[in-house]
Amino acid sequence: MRSATFGFDFVARLVTNLSLFISNTVCCKDQKTHDTTDPAYILELRRNFLEYLKNKLDHDSNEAQTISVTQSPGCQVSITKYEFLEYVFWPAIRDLTSAIKCNGMQRNMFRLYDIDNIFLSGFSVEAKKETSDFLERIVIKTLSEALSIPRSRICLSDASGKEALLGAAYYGNYPETFTERVSRRSYAIQVCGYKRQKFEIDIEKNISEMKLKGGKNVKNDIYNEEAANAYSDLDKPVKLYYQSSYNSSSKDSNSLRNPEDVTRLISRGDKITEHNQMHGIVKRFYAEEECIVYASKSISHIILY
Repeated sequence: MRSATFGFDFVARLVTNLSLFISNTVCCKDQKTHDTTDPAYILELRRNFLEYLKNKLDHDSNEAQTISVTQSPGCQVSITKYEFLEYVFWPAIRDLTSAIKCNGMQRNMFRLYDIDNIFLSGFSVEAKKETSDFLERIVIKTLSEALSIPRSRICLSDASGKEALLGAAYYGNYPETFTERVSRRSYAIQVCGYKRQKFEIDIEKNISEMKLKGGKNVKNDIYNEEAANAYSDLDKPVKLYYQSSYNSSSKDSNSLRNPEDVTRLISRGDKITEHNQMHGIVKRFYAEEECIVYASKSISHIILY
């Protein structure tokens, strides 16, 4: 099983399309004063639109229905089922299928692998069951045409929105089933090193006493004492080197790491194997003298080993 993820806010796209539809019609006498870029306006329109989808949209009716635009009395827009499909829903579906196809091509999912099945999970929008089923059929038809895949290979989930929870539980119990996934982002790290300031006299004394006393855990005790009282001397930077996996003894301008240099951990589109997911990705750096090293993430959600 292989997977790739990308961000796409389907409801936001629907609301954007509805806002464009409203701008070409008349909702109320104060329409010209609406600031369609105001987050408060978009939030209110989104709330009203979701309420319409959940309780009012009836795909069996050919009569125009109303959607509230703002809280102002009478500020609403009339829209028929066909207008909703043509101007609001269809453009969002086309954008979604285009995004799926584009991301699949970028990650070589369609070029390198034959697609056995596509699984649709969760809910695109919350609506009456009959309306939801009708919209799902449109999604399947559009996906089938865009990806040149028979409709029979596009499967709907019967897990009632619990797909992510069940998938996480399955992965936790059977991680070996997921042979690899595709990274949707690039991850990198920056490192810098500085000499340590001299310890204060009492700290030096404590460390000396630990060394004389000895014992089973003396190394850990000394380390904890030093770590708790070690401060960097920012006026004395130390050269750090990246230890390449294919040439671990290399020490040149390419292996030297300045504070502004970025070392790539994972590139977008890389295949992350089961071993990577279980054990992480290791990058090694070294210095030729004692120092304190700082590491910073260029992108969030990175685990450093």
